[in-house]
Amino acid sequence: MSGAVTYGALALFGAYFATRRRYVELVRVRAAEAVAAQRARADAAIGLERSRMARELHDIAAHHLSGMVVQTAVVERLIDRDPQAAKEAAAWIRAQGKETLHNLRLVVGALRGPGQDDTEDSGAPVPGLAVLDRLVQTARELGTPVDLVREGEHRDLPPIADVSFYRVAQEALSNARDHAPGAAVRVHLHYRGPEVSLEIVNAARPGPEHPRTNRGFGLAGMRERAALIGARFDAGPTPSGGWRVALALPLGGETTSPHPGAHRSARGPTLTP
Repeated sequence: MSGAVTYGALALFGAYFATRRRYVELVRVRAAEAVAAQRARADAAIGLERSRMARELHDIAAHHLSGMVVQTAVVERLIDRDPQAAKEAAAWIRAQGKETLHNLRLVVGALRGPGQDDTEDSGAPVPGLAVLDRLVQTARELGTPVDLVREGEHRDLPPIADVSFYRVAQEALSNARDHAPGAAVRVHLHYRGPEVSLEIVNAARPGPEHPRTNRGFGLAGMRERAALIGARFDAGPTPSGGWRVALALPLGGETTSPHPGAHRSARGPTLTP
């Protein structure tokens, strides 16, 4: 009888230790899975942040530097026959250089985080649709005839959407200047019911037709911005040989703002897509 009890006790102890080993192994496996999942989330977050940084740096650098390249060519042409105009163009380049540096500092300050930015630009406002007129005016100063149209009752956008709309307009105007210099551009901002849309259409390039070159990271960046805010995005050639970029975002009722209705800025040349 005692042998049976001893055998039973040994069997119980054996089962206990086997169960214990399986439990410890299960805990170890789950801990490893948790670490792997955490690492995957961290890698995904880093990837998203890198994409965001790349979009911001590209949009700032491409917009301002492309304009500076255009004006530098103007200075080269005017420096002998019209020194005063060349001086004015050089002053514009200097101002754009300062603005580029300012905007890059904003991005660096945002990346460093609160309390870590000791530059004088700390706390400066982020570009949005409120300064769309200034963006259009800059494009006009660079020789692009732009017609800016606002239609519908103004609605305030969430901050990230506001920045995204501005950056898409900025990139589209830069692309029009690079790929169709001198072509007329229409920028149409439309608040329509529960949706806000932005459309930038440039006419075909004046003169002999040229094949459209690779658009680099700009188009991909615009698509990423649209996906980030849940907006519809479309870009492609128009039947007349120009190019169209369109962004549309559904809005919630809480974003309504009591600003007046449609208005139109000072017009540039009319564009028929």
